[in-house]
Amino acid sequence: MASAAGFKASLPLAVFDLNGTLLEANSRMLALFGLSTEDLPVPVALAESRFPFHNETSAGPALFREVLGTSDAGSFIGEAKLKTYKLRAKHLAAKKRLVFEGELVRSGDLLNDKASRQALFRSISHEIRTSVMALDGFCGMLQVQSELDREIVKRMRAGLERLHSVVSRLEDFKAELGIRDPE
Repeated sequence: MASAAGFKASLPLAVFDLNGTLLEANSRMLALFGLSTEDLPVPVALAESRFPFHNETSAGPALFREVLGTSDAGSFIGEAKLKTYKLRAKHLAAKKRLVFEGELVRSGDLLNDKASRQALFRSISHEIRTSVMALDGFCGMLQVQSELDREIVKRMRAGLERLHSVVSRLEDFKAELGIRDPE
């Protein structure tokens, strides 16, 4: 694949044409995209919508367009599936291809690696809050239904309270570790 271009095949690796069609990818990158080899080539619209990486300033599709727009070589920091990656992109002008590689960034264990801790807590908090808000909305809708539904709502609300408790404990743990949310 693209290992000859100075990229490591053991890292998540993808090859795009200059329009953004995903032509090749190793199993690690395909897993991040949620695709298989049978899905290749992947049209640009699908590759953009499935782009697994995001960062604090750009959602997946925006970061995908930024990666495609690199003139020669570019490096980005992105997150995917609760992990932080250093993303490298390199244009192979002669072949009219863009090679894209993601290297997992972790300089030690979670307690000693501040960037990984921040990414983990940010992602966990976001996922829990999103789920809690959705469940809370559904509880409100069910509450106006029958008595049977009220028992279901009561149990859902108890589960929501447990999730709120988990978020509070995570916030306390963040404070103990000296982690601050970016401003």
